[in-house]
Amino acid sequence: IIMWLFFLVWATDTGGYVFGKTIGGPKLAPRFSPKKTWAGLIGGMICAGIIGGLVTYFSSDSVNWIIVGVSMVLAIVAQIGDLGESALKRRFEIKDSSGLIPGHGGLLDRADGMLSVFPVAFAIICFAGLSLR
Repeated sequence: IIMWLFFLVWATDTGGYVFGKTIGGPKLAPRFSPKKTWAGLIGGMICAGIIGGLVTYFSSDSVNWIIVGVSMVLAIVAQIGDLGESALKRRFEIKDSSGLIPGHGGLLDRADGMLSVFPVAFAIICFAGLSLR
């Protein structure tokens, strides 16, 4: 489950970047993160859904479409976490949250999606009784 969530957030970030750069279009939240686009969000959701499908296929030889859908919803949660961290940085006029990872906006840019996805995924898995098998 932990690896699924890591892959899901990474796929959301990567898919969002690739789709956003390739397609462009209207901005998602220009006040907080001026480069994020709706195409990037949708691309991130598609990539997260693919990860959900692959994880369930390789763990049980069939695709669990509920996990695919949950993965896509969690991609939205990851974007909300990313936008929240960007909003905080803009509010306090901080360019990077740390200098640990040069060129990435800091350590929080690598963890913001995880910080929002993990508790939501925990609630969904525990209270809805979902499993990857």
